[in-house]
Amino acid sequence: YFFVTSSLLLRYFFIASSLLPHYFFVTSSLLLRFFFVITFSLLLRFFFITSSLLLRYFFITSSFLLHYFFVTSSLLLHYFFITSSLLLRFFFITTSLLLHYFFVTSSFLLHFFFITSSLLLRYFFVTSSLLFHCFFVTSSL
Repeated sequence: YFFVTSSLLLRYFFIASSLLPHYFFVTSSLLLRFFFVITFSLLLRFFFITSSLLLRYFFITSSFLLHYFFVTSSLLLHYFFITSSLLLRFFFITTSLLLHYFFVTSSFLLHFFFITSSLLLRYFFVTSSLLFHCFFVTSSL
């Protein structure tokens, strides 16, 4: 009984000792494979998530900058054209009013001058004709 038990124990011991290195290498290879797969997949995920976020940030920022540039340039052009049109309008209205004022004033002045001169001449000729008439009528009597 002792020899059978000891031979069975020795057999289990040798089987177990032969299986332990195999179990160790299989477990270590599985652990290494699991570690590298997890680490590599996490690194790839981190890389792709970071790159997608950076690209998204770049495109959003560039779109905002382009939008700001075009809106600012359109507003500046709009302001420039409105200001220039208002200045031109003011200039042309002012010049037309000044010319109108000049021609109206000159026509009134000329009209006043000619009416006044015609009235003065009429008064002069009427007065002189009356004086001559009085003189000739008085002298003929």
